[in-house]
Amino acid sequence: MEDHGTGSRVNLYITSVVLDLFDEFKTAIANRIEGYDFHCNWYHLVAFILFVMEIRHKETDDEGRKLLSKGIDFYIEDKKNQESYINYFGVIEFQSGLTNYKPKTLSKNTHALIGAYSKAWNNNLKSDPDIIVSEVFGQNLATDDDNRHVTLAFKFLYNQFSIDGSNATIKLFNCRKK
Repeated sequence: MEDHGTGSRVNLYITSVVLDLFDEFKTAIANRIEGYDFHCNWYHLVAFILFVMEIRHKETDDEGRKLLSKGIDFYIEDKKNQESYINYFGVIEFQSGLTNYKPKTLSKNTHALIGAYSKAWNNNLKSDPDIIVSEVFGQNLATDDDNRHVTLAFKFLYNQFSIDGSNATIKLFNCRKK
């Protein structure tokens, strides 16, 4: 299997996709969340983007899907890539005006969130898993007991990808139709 480390194709793909989608996703849900939610839990957006990316890539070949999965785990921890999760989102310049988290905490929390989304997805495969996982995202993002109406969050991100990259979408990584 191909390498998934710093500078690999999959590492560059994940890095660029997260950087592209972060602000776009933030803008798309801005009217559905509170400013304090973002101030405290901004990293939840990255975890959700990574989760949706992995789900969307279930349509690719097995090798590409496995490589992407390993690449996501590596991306979260990668200390060499200046635009990796820890290096880009874990710096004071990015977190200025936001709740600051140590890189180890960001990494741990991101893995935990992806695990919670995966569990919600797998437990609801027969009954709108996209809506359920979006609700879990909204509940985790919220800083109070009010519901965040982000039920279309999953579909928004899911539809940013396509097999061929047509219509201004992001081409799936290493895609060979099954």
